[in-house]
Amino acid sequence: MNDTRIAFFGNFGTRNLGNECTLQAIAHNVAARLPEADMFVICSDPVETERTHRLPSVPMRATYVPEDRASPTDALRSGRVARLLKRAGRILLEVRGWFNAYRTVKGISALIVAGTGPLTDHGESILGFPYEIFKWAWIAWLRGAKVRFVAVGAGPIRGALGRVFIGLALKVADYRTFRDEVSRSRLELAGMKTRDDPVVPDLAFSLPESLFGVDPGAASDRPVIGVGVFDYYGLDPDRRDGEAIHKAYVEKMADFIARLLREDYAVRILIGDLRYDLEVRRAILAKLEERGIPRRSGRLISDDIRSVTDLLSQLSATTLVVSPRYHNLLLGIMLGKPVLSISYDPKNDALLEGVGLGEYRQPIDSLDVDLLRAQLAKLERDAPRIQHRIRERVASYRHVWEREYTFVLAGLAQSLASRGAARAPARGPRA
Repeated sequence: MNDTRIAFFGNFGTRNLGNECTLQAIAHNVAARLPEADMFVICSDPVETERTHRLPSVPMRATYVPEDRASPTDALRSGRVARLLKRAGRILLEVRGWFNAYRTVKGISALIVAGTGPLTDHGESILGFPYEIFKWAWIAWLRGAKVRFVAVGAGPIRGALGRVFIGLALKVADYRTFRDEVSRSRLELAGMKTRDDPVVPDLAFSLPESLFGVDPGAASDRPVIGVGVFDYYGLDPDRRDGEAIHKAYVEKMADFIARLLREDYAVRILIGDLRYDLEVRRAILAKLEERGIPRRSGRLISDDIRSVTDLLSQLSATTLVVSPRYHNLLLGIMLGKPVLSISYDPKNDALLEGVGLGEYRQPIDSLDVDLLRAQLAKLERDAPRIQHRIRERVASYRHVWEREYTFVLAGLAQSLASRGAARAPARGPRA
């Protein structure tokens, strides 16, 4: 009987295609290397995760309620008594949540925090993501399971409690790697000892190669620029002046797309999050209509995207990609596309620098359409040289992950040990 049981932990099921392709990558690779392992997911939305990935899933949060069971009157309750009752109920829910988590991780070999950018308190409440990572990591450790942080990203950590929760979670890990130097340095600056922890490529670089043979459809008679959109309201989590910032961003993106269309390019609008990017896409299309460009013009393409496979298919049909979304850029790179980043976070810059495209970027909070057009022109001129460099780097990243999974899964099954896997060092493999 197989006794290898692995739990993946992360912000999955929220219809962010970057997060979903990360889970897809690690689940595929674990299944290929440990075909008898029993895998399940601890995530934000287990219903959506099971539908997308066909993996058993449980909610990470004690307060999780499926969408079809949520009461529309909940948001209408107010008043001091109602608030006190709500707080008391939350405490009881959290106590029950700890007991449920303790039962859930019984018998697991490892809890794997898989990629994405979970190590941040940006926009989170006191009992937000840092708390959930702490809770599940410590319960798994107390149950005798390995706790492994695999190519995780870190965002801003501003609160003392966020630092405490994240620091305690990392403390019980026997393996830790980060997806970029930005993440490792952020944690070091927040007071955590991560200097000796390795930096590895993003987990999505280990997606199965079979996904990248997608049919791009009929070839275009002109260059097709893939333009990603993003629900941008500024970098302040409290969204001060957010509406004005969002309006300015929509105007600039509409200006950029309109300019490309006037110059006889085709434009394919891309999204990366099925919850948040649809509205901004509608707003940009409305602005283009005001400029006399219909939504279904021959050179403006805005097809629906429902999955990672859809996104790959649409990226495959582009010549160049311009996007704020990190995984729009990453998947474009994996397809050999030259990319240009409208960066909302240093992780975008780190991704491009890693493949030698550091000059093809600008910050989203000071987006300059004229500069963006000039950068795109240079990217187009340099494309043949860039594509060769990208393919070499992607092959190198895939090679890293072939080795890395040996460390990720070390000690979790006798079958791995028999193939010569080494015990995972305390803080990940040394470079």
